[in-house]
Amino acid sequence: MLLTSANEKISVPLPMDLHFASEDNPMKLQYSVAIIDDDLPILEYLETVFESDGWKINAYETPIAFIKELQSVRPDIIFLDLMMPEINGIQVIQYLRKNKIKIPIVVITALSQKEVIARVKEYGVSHFLTKPLHMNVILDTAKEILGIN
Repeated sequence: MLLTSANEKISVPLPMDLHFASEDNPMKLQYSVAIIDDDLPILEYLETVFESDGWKINAYETPIAFIKELQSVRPDIIFLDLMMPEINGIQVIQYLRKNKIKIPIVVITALSQKEVIARVKEYGVSHFLTKPLHMNVILDTAKEILGIN
């Protein structure tokens, strides 16, 4: 047991660089992305891009899997393919809007038809990325939408 009087000074060297490891990458555990695409290579590519930047990732090969999990998982942003079997991306957007679920959506598509873009814009989607996708564009788009520096 160490006892000292009030007049004694204890010299304990303190490290000058005090910070938490999570401060090294402020993205850690802060932002999550849902990726919905039935094209497995695209899905894996997007997972890799976001994972390399410290995002929490929820990847789905089908919109049905996404909708089922939506009750327990609320991503900060959604990257959504339009052309998928069973339920397409437009139907996912309609479902979200109908249920008043306001999550920013980035549509990823190989389509650049004006009618499709106009229809998606009717539901409030303003961000589109055309395949092939580039890492910097993906991350910059997500960060811009969420206001991340």
